[in-house]
Amino acid sequence: MRHLYNLLLYLVLPFLPLRLLWKSRKNPAYRMRIAERFAFFGSPALKNSIWIHAVSVGESISAIPLIKELISTYPNTTIVVTTMTPTGADRIQKIFGKQVLQLYVPYDYPFAVKKFLRHIKPKLLVIMETELWPNILHYSSQRKIPIVIANARLSKKSFANYKKAPSFIKSALNCITSVAAQSKTDAERFLALGLDPKKIINREWIDDVLEKDPPW
Repeated sequence: MRHLYNLLLYLVLPFLPLRLLWKSRKNPAYRMRIAERFAFFGSPALKNSIWIHAVSVGESISAIPLIKELISTYPNTTIVVTTMTPTGADRIQKIFGKQVLQLYVPYDYPFAVKKFLRHIKPKLLVIMETELWPNILHYSSQRKIPIVIANARLSKKSFANYKKAPSFIKSALNCITSVAAQSKTDAERFLALGLDPKKIINREWIDDVLEKDPPW
């Protein structure tokens, strides 16, 4: 199923830069840093990092307390914060400046995801709310990077859509290490899609992960 997904992605690849340029009519920031969305960076490669993904401004706001705590608790580890939208990127940059490395998340192409992971070498991936990109989950799991969905939510509409491809979504959920749901309803929806009920997060587990040697 993931192979069909990748085929569809490659079919739309030529149109992605055009889509960014179209969106830049209202927000010129969309035409900036386009190469970064395909994992071409100006920043040097890292030895290890903690990767926080917050798709837009709402998720970025939700991630602020977590990012602050990680900066305080792990001062020698680079915190990489990715967003999909310029508004999310702007919020992170205004609040944290050079305390974190803010990047655009790569589009979910195998070549881009693998290049991105080689570049930032994360010891942990924390995804805010719900961003289940199959290749990001697959290749992160393949590199034995723990994946946490923090403040996780799953709307009724998203749940219904995911149920249409049960084997595909269950394969993605199998890559996830832990889920911290916003509510009992959200947790029940993840479980109904096939999430292992034992996947519960706690602070001691995060500390243990970050004290280990990198998985590469």
